[in-house]
Amino acid sequence: MNLEYLGLLWLFPNVVIGVLATSPFLILWIIWRLVTFILPGYIYQIGDDWLFGLYQRYICFTIENYNGLKLFISGDVEDFLAQRGSSICINNHLSFIDFLTVEMLAVRQNTINQVRYIMKEEIKWLPVYGWYFPFHSCVFVKRSRKISDVIQISNQMATFVEEKIPVFLTIFPEGTRYDSSKEALIAQHRAYAAANKLPVLRRCLNPRIKATALAIRGLRNHASYLYDLTLAYSPANVPPTLMNVLLRKVKSVHVNVRQIPLAQLPTDNDAIQQWLFQSFQRKDKLLDRFYSPDSVEFETLADGEAIAPSSFMYNFKGVVFWCLSLVIILGTEMGRYIFVRSWPLMFIGGYTFTVISHIIL
Repeated sequence: MNLEYLGLLWLFPNVVIGVLATSPFLILWIIWRLVTFILPGYIYQIGDDWLFGLYQRYICFTIENYNGLKLFISGDVEDFLAQRGSSICINNHLSFIDFLTVEMLAVRQNTINQVRYIMKEEIKWLPVYGWYFPFHSCVFVKRSRKISDVIQISNQMATFVEEKIPVFLTIFPEGTRYDSSKEALIAQHRAYAAANKLPVLRRCLNPRIKATALAIRGLRNHASYLYDLTLAYSPANVPPTLMNVLLRKVKSVHVNVRQIPLAQLPTDNDAIQQWLFQSFQRKDKLLDRFYSPDSVEFETLADGEAIAPSSFMYNFKGVVFWCLSLVIILGTEMGRYIFVRSWPLMFIGGYTFTVISHIIL
């Protein structure tokens, strides 16, 4: 039988699994949002974080335990796994599934509920999910460095501090994915670095400092650490797309963790830019080691790399919760009525909300 055909057969259950969990999650979230609309914000936040965490554990189970994606970690692993408080996380950006990799790590730290993103504005148009992210305290930004982005990020950091909202704030400073086929974009970044006497990167794009600088300053008295993560995927010759993960072509993700006390980082923009470029220069060397076929350390990011602790039972509880929720919803006539109409409502209502907020903001 054709291997591609077998791959498509494997893909079908993933689609079913995703659809069956997404509808109960959004139905329960909408109910919770309506119930808590007139209550203090922290009450909504507690329920939202709980539902979000359970849903992401379900997704992590699908990606990691069902599809068999292995997670290898190196660096300050014990310190990272022991941390439970708020933190900032910066990553190189290779693929859409970098988001899932961060969540696989957060699951093992037991901070999956508090994962929040600063992400590019285009993601707000993502079907179903795009309109939800702002309700989970995520921030959309444009790459044009508009002053409105600075205000929006600063306000959100202040909200985290004032309302004591726990965060695992994830930032991709490159602003977009590094793709070796985008030669013009890579050349543009290298020319800028050379002209400004900054390190010229081979396997990363130049990091932008806006979101990172605002987060470091805004969360200095709220978060304890910044985690500097370097991500890579194996096999090295397979593009790390979501489709290739679901088809089991991507076998493993490798993460090097560096834990840095937030109090040790600079606060002015020039110093942060210098530090950030040094960080990405380090990532560049690790990625060069990983992706160079002639390297003796081919497809390993750092010495001491090991398989991550199992997250099976922790994720499986999320699967049980959403399966039971689905059974309860489909077990009543009213539940079936809502379930069937939830998808058109989520698409139409979600896009309507996104369009209105886009115009206003």
